[in-house]
Amino acid sequence: MAVAVGTLLPAIGLFIWFPTGLQLYLAALCSCCLGLLVSHPQDRRQIESDSAIDLLLTIAHDKPIYDETLELAKALKQITQIPDLVFREAAVQKIVSARSELQQVADGTLVFGGTESWRLVYEALLRSRHVFLYRSVAWIKSADYWQDEPGKQSTQLNLELIDNQQLSIERIVILRQSVWPADQPFPDEPILSWIDTQHRQGCWIKLVRESAIDSEPDLLGDFGIYGSHAVGEHILDDKCQTVRFILRFNFEAVEAAENRWKRLGIFASVYRDLLDSRR
Repeated sequence: MAVAVGTLLPAIGLFIWFPTGLQLYLAALCSCCLGLLVSHPQDRRQIESDSAIDLLLTIAHDKPIYDETLELAKALKQITQIPDLVFREAAVQKIVSARSELQQVADGTLVFGGTESWRLVYEALLRSRHVFLYRSVAWIKSADYWQDEPGKQSTQLNLELIDNQQLSIERIVILRQSVWPADQPFPDEPILSWIDTQHRQGCWIKLVRESAIDSEPDLLGDFGIYGSHAVGEHILDDKCQTVRFILRFNFEAVEAAENRWKRLGIFASVYRDLLDSRR
């Protein structure tokens, strides 16, 4: 017990620097930790090893996270006040599920499913002062690719950022045979216009037929690399509608995507060169 109290004492002096509400919050959390140490000796080692007080102080210094932590704590308190055993069992299952999802976020992964809300994060990343280069792989399975209103707005955002010299964009476009017939020098409309407009605005574009990478199926995909900051991947259906958007903020994911990008580039042709060959 002396070890645990000794761990907490240096932090007590810091409390006077926090607002009164925050002092009360931290005091309550610290009391919980001490209570666990007294009533559950088996948990003592785990609490000490996780540096519980350091964890609490870190959360306290991040106001948005602190505010949400407080709301979560209030919700958990309300759950404890409903005694029905069936409810409690179901509630614990829900909490475990939520914790698993939160852990995924803690690992730097955001998953968006079934909505267009991912475009808000997509736009924020492209406008971020940390991102100067955006490398995108567009897997076009049908002529509907980015032809709806949200898609057109996202394309316009790309063009705006290029025009304002806020962002450099490089794009590799993978095209299915139904969109780029084997006997045609260029893809069909409206995809050709979508590609050409970006090219003329300053986007560096390469094209590759889907059939050309049959032997490298892991290269098939629709993803974007936001500088060295993050990687976003679309899971698309055959109508090119987003089923899920996965955003990963970690170096390993960026490095893997860069290697994938380089390998894919070996099979692709520069769009400008295709234009020049037709003149």
